[in-house]
Amino acid sequence: MALPGSHVFFLPAPQQEAGPLAEMDQCRLPSPAGQAQKTTRAMNHLHAYVESCGGKLSDGWDCKLRFRTTTRRNSRLGLTTDNYYYSPCGKTFRSHKQPP
Repeated sequence: MALPGSHVFFLPAPQQEAGPLAEMDQCRLPSPAGQAQKTTRAMNHLHAYVESCGGKLSDGWDCKLRFRTTTRRNSRLGLTTDNYYYSPCGKTFRSHKQPP
C-alpha cells in the first residue's frame, strides 16, 4: 500500500538489444526469383557498360552472384553482393577490385 502523497511508478521491462543473431535475420538471402532478377540486372548493366565504351558484348557471357555479410558504418550487419562475370572462354571478372 502506498503512503498518501507518494507516487508509485512502474517502469517497463528493459528491452534486450538486438545482437548479431537478431541482425542476421535481417540479412537473409534473396529468394531464387530475386537472385535471378539480380543476375539479369547485373548482366544488363554489363551490356550497357560495354556499349558505353563503344564495344559489343558477345554471346556466352555468364554472371554468378555471391552474397556476404558486412558490417556497415553504423555497426549494423548488411548484405553485400559480389558479381562474378565469366567470359565465353572461361576467364573470370569481378565487380569489385581484387586485393593485390
